[in-house]
Amino acid sequence: MERLRKIPENREALFALTFAAIIFGANAPITKWTLQSGSIETLAFLRFFIAFLFITILFKPNFKVHKKDIPLMLFCGIIGISLHISLYYTGLSLTSAVNAAIIASSIPILTLFFSKFFLNEKISSKFLLGGITGLFGVFFIIIRPILESGISLHFLGNILLFGSAFSFILYEIISKKLTKRNYHTKTVASYSYLIGALTFFPFFMIDITSNGINFINPKFLMGLSFIILFPSLIALPLWHWAVSKLEVSRVGFFLYLDPVIASVVAVFLLGEIITSSMLIGALFIFIGLYIAENTIHFPHFHLYHAQIRRKRKGES
Repeated sequence: MERLRKIPENREALFALTFAAIIFGANAPITKWTLQSGSIETLAFLRFFIAFLFITILFKPNFKVHKKDIPLMLFCGIIGISLHISLYYTGLSLTSAVNAAIIASSIPILTLFFSKFFLNEKISSKFLLGGITGLFGVFFIIIRPILESGISLHFLGNILLFGSAFSFILYEIISKKLTKRNYHTKTVASYSYLIGALTFFPFFMIDITSNGINFINPKFLMGLSFIILFPSLIALPLWHWAVSKLEVSRVGFFLYLDPVIASVVAVFLLGEIITSSMLIGALFIFIGLYIAENTIHFPHFHLYHAQIRRKRKGES
């Protein structure tokens, strides 16, 4: 009976990851579009402050944290919001939204290795080979600007985005540690948003003092509304919940949807051009993911049927 109960629960988690990944993919071009009419500091503060208020009012999380877990909760918010978003927004302002999404797809590759060391999750030789292949594609994307025109702001943006991906992996791992200590995902998300808002607040005040309230314009408010509602209040809580139900090393592979969604949105919204070098880097990443997953189908179908096969073997 235990196994029978786990299958529907895991299936729901896998579908939640798919939906969250689609939102994350659209987030990069929409965020870059929003930053064209507002500052990084203002967008970051308003995003997480308003999201914190919404999640507190709507979901009423339990804010009780044991004294011994306070440093880990603080570290989770600083790494996952303050550092991750600072690197992400700055990098996004220097390079293309498509690049941002392709580099973000390195998260599942890197997660393979870090989940082994931090969470003791098993990694097969197939995953290792896929990870190495995918990493080649990631590094090709990062150094592409140097190959084409030397060291430039695009290269710096790629480096910052890679650092952002790395900090998100740490956030993912710390979040899972906290959920294993019986903290609800709502509690982890709420504290992360609050810590992020507090760290961005001084910079927000400096921006307001220097530039006034120029950010109050239709374009910025439309982008801010999307970013608050979908990535912050829908996608990220779904991601937290799903991570608590599945192995982190498998969860990360859902982010390979990011480049596909981001490319479509960036072409229509920002007029970005997808170059051959982008496609080459993305191809290696997808080959790596193919090797690791042993299928190009959406992972939620593959993993769900794998669970069914394991259940049947257990019954036989």
